[in-house]
Amino acid sequence: MQVECPACGHANLFWGKREGDIVIEHFGRRCQGLIEGGSGRQQCDFRFRFKVCGECGAENDIAARRCHGCQMLLVDADDKLKDALKLKDAKVLRVSGMQLEATTNGRGLPRLKVTYHDEDGASLAEWFALETPAQRRAFSAAFLRDHLRAPASGWQPMSPDEVIEEQQRLRAPDFVVGRKVGRHFQIRDKLFDYQGRFRKAAEAS
Repeated sequence: MQVECPACGHANLFWGKREGDIVIEHFGRRCQGLIEGGSGRQQCDFRFRFKVCGECGAENDIAARRCHGCQMLLVDADDKLKDALKLKDAKVLRVSGMQLEATTNGRGLPRLKVTYHDEDGASLAEWFALETPAQRRAFSAAFLRDHLRAPASGWQPMSPDEVIEEQQRLRAPDFVVGRKVGRHFQIRDKLFDYQGRFRKAAEAS
């Protein structure tokens, strides 16, 4: 299927899934378009899927071991799991389900509640507000960027109900890591496209 790059407009050909005119899912990582640069034609640097370098903030391929910007070694998903499993105040879920719910906060304002479950019934949850443009931008950066099955699709939901109605656009993480803050757990990390094995991480803890 054709997936247009939002940066250069190139019509990329990626494997994916479409429902009507909407691209629900695609498996492209980087735009394949060629653009004119200072040293001639070069590949567009827009990435549909990426992991961010913790040192310089550069966007890297999800399989990269070193940052292309600063050459620092990128944190491996296995290492993240091993480190989290060693912490006494951490909860690590191997996600078997993701539930979306339209709810309200203590002041009656609408919120989107996202709950992650594992096979043993343990759960972690996070909440998002979508009333204002700033809140929707924060939701896009903190949630949609990683959860969209078709990244850079341009979908910008305006309410919790709209997110729930279009939840077929979303994917669940493989693992969620929470840290205890006071009496409750807050989600600190979510791992997608995980290629390792949870048993090895658990045995190393």
